[in-house]
Amino acid sequence: MSVDDELDSIIGEQKPSRGVTKYRRRDLRNGLASRIGVRDTPRRDLDPGSKSWYDDDRGEQPQEAPKQRLRILNIPLDASDFTIEDMVKEIAEPVYSNIYDHESGRTAVFEFEAPEKTDEAVRVLNGKEINGVNVVAEIFESRSRQSRRSQKKGNRGGRRGPRGPKREKPAQPTADQLDQELEHYMNS
Repeated sequence: MSVDDELDSIIGEQKPSRGVTKYRRRDLRNGLASRIGVRDTPRRDLDPGSKSWYDDDRGEQPQEAPKQRLRILNIPLDASDFTIEDMVKEIAEPVYSNIYDHESGRTAVFEFEAPEKTDEAVRVLNGKEINGVNVVAEIFESRSRQSRRSQKKGNRGGRRGPRGPKREKPAQPTADQLDQELEHYMNS
């Protein structure tokens, strides 16, 4: 092979005689998007104005509006779940319901599609007598678990509280001290 052929093969003007495998970039080769038929998300370094699902701007995430839920307190323990649910279903069909048992009584939580139904349920059920006990109905705002977590993230200390005082690092020995230690080691 001549020098010109060698130079041409180095700068790529001519195909080398041996087969050279060209690999795609690692991030493109290992992506699942092309395998499952989903469009790849734009890369941030190519399009700096684009936002995608992997951006981690916690302050810019939209906050979900708190949900208004109906809470019925002071329900006697001998009142059945069906009795409580039937009372609420007379007003409207709930989209969420949960009944909690405590030592002193029960608490029921309901959520309706329309907030007006929650107001109506409070008017109808507040002070209503169930098995000889007057119940208390109230509206409270329930936030999603995700928004509660994001509020706690600012603390970072967790439940453990603040850390103790930082330990001081031992002083670094000087070059003379290291030389003396080495000489002592070699002589013994």
